[in-house]
Amino acid sequence: MKKNIAKKTSLVSFGRSLLLLATLSLLFNSNYTNAQEEKGYYNWFDAVTGIDNTGLFNGVEYIENYRTINNKHPFLDSPDFLQGTLTYSGQTYYNQALKYHVYDDLLVIKLENRGKTAIFQLISDKVDRFSLNGRSFVHVKDASEELLSGFFEIQNEKNEKVLLKKHRRKKKSRLDKTSTYYEFSKEDGYYLLKSNDVFYSFNSKKELHELFPEAKKEINSFYNEKRALQKKDREAFVNSIFLKLSSIPINSI
Repeated sequence: MKKNIAKKTSLVSFGRSLLLLATLSLLFNSNYTNAQEEKGYYNWFDAVTGIDNTGLFNGVEYIENYRTINNKHPFLDSPDFLQGTLTYSGQTYYNQALKYHVYDDLLVIKLENRGKTAIFQLISDKVDRFSLNGRSFVHVKDASEELLSGFFEIQNEKNEKVLLKKHRRKKKSRLDKTSTYYEFSKEDGYYLLKSNDVFYSFNSKKELHELFPEAKKEINSFYNEKRALQKKDREAFVNSIFLKLSSIPINSI
């Protein structure tokens, strides 16, 4: 049975907010801004108060449900915890041990403080964004369809349009005499185009025709010319056509 892990952290979160205001005031008055200094102030504050007293200590005990083999795990890039940054309940935390469980679409954190270690899954609705292994993700929360919600990687940005990718894994079970093991492999991601805070599906030629009817010939030519790339590296293909269409207004009808 999973345990809820939570502490009364409103005063600490308030303290972090006051720290940010004081820091910004100091930087503004000195005509000097430095993101590294702001990050340093936050890290100092969390070290003084104790990480277990911050807003991060709010989630559900993480239990690994899958015994994997052949290094075919369900996580992004690595099954190990990697250093990352996240914004949780409106507060930004740096240098945190994180891993993103792609198959279950959840973010796992490891907190170490005063000789103790806690591993739990963060409450997804409270995660606004996170960066891990040089990749940035946002939480799409208000979409009407299931595929249009969850954590999406920011793939590209141009002309006030953003290309987002939802990573996906497929699961395969293997049985032996005593146990069940699992292998997870990558499958094609699902893409969204964000423009003016509206999300559009960006996954087929038909959808692109509907979004950019004036560029129908260009889209068809691109698909014909880049057929080999589409089969070999769909991510590169989608990013390329995004850049090609990014300067064209979207059909909002």
